Amino acid sequence: MYRGIVSALVAGVCAVGLWACSGGNGPATPAAPAAPTVVSVILSGTAPRIGATAQLSARATMSTGTTQDVTSQATWQSSNPSIAVVNSTGVVTGMSVGESDISATYQTVRGVLHVSLQPPTFTLTGTITDATSGGRLSGAAVNLAGRETVATDAAGAYSFANVSGGSVTVTAAASGYQTANKQAIVSADTRVDLALARATGTPAPAPSPSPSPSPAPTPAPGSNICTVSSPIAAPCGTATARCNDGSYSCSQNRSGTCSQHNGVSCWICPGPLCNGLTVGTDLPWGVK
Repeated sequence: MYRGIVSALVAGVCAVGLWACSGGNGPATPAAPAAPTVVSVILSGTAPRIGATAQLSARATMSTGTTQDVTSQATWQSSNPSIAVVNSTGVVTGMSVGESDISATYQTVRGVLHVSLQPPTFTLTGTITDATSGGRLSGAAVNLAGRETVATDAAGAYSFANVSGGSVTVTAAASGYQTANKQAIVSADTRVDLALARATGTPAPAPSPSPSPSPAPTPAPGSNICTVSSPIAAPCGTATARCNDGSYSCSQNRSGTCSQHNGVSCWICPGPLCNGLTVGTDLPWGVK
């Protein structure tokens, strides 16, 4: 009778897990903690241009609150491979204009990034010049059909960004000049230059200096002073003297001017190096 009561008590204790009843009298082994699970997968990156590639990344948030990069472990897929295809490491290739959902699945949890591929765009640049002198015109109005109008800078240059491919018409206008336009096919970054003819009977605005000075100065008789109607532009800036080899100097000091160009042919007047000198007296022809 007593043996039956003891056996029942032992069975009850085993049922509540206080003893390891499978063998021996030691305590029960604790259960292993549950493995963390994936809460969400977030994709990041930008859509590629058509014909180009872009790397996307996938990051998983775990039930423990930590995050980890799962780009190389996730399974990647594109909802529209004719628009964008993605490989097993998350590299997306743009195929054509349109939209697609790029997904990455890690441990049954799926993240999605929507990408939109737009038509490629290019940059259109150019310069506006005086058709007579070749000088570059600053402040000229340049219009790209269907776009805003921009003004040329001090070097006569203009620029349009994000220009769609195809046929375009560039129109340029400036005060004292006839309006001109030119068509071009844009399939890459493109340059379109226009030369404006001067309007008949209208004085043309002074163009920005061209790299080559024009007109060449003429020495005054019996001296080495050049007389010009306006400042002369040279690669170094505003010329102050003409050298015997035909080049120009922008020196602000008479000493050493044109020393490496066969000496001074003439000082340009008006100018800083001819001030205070008298033609035929202080500057006889040939003085260097």
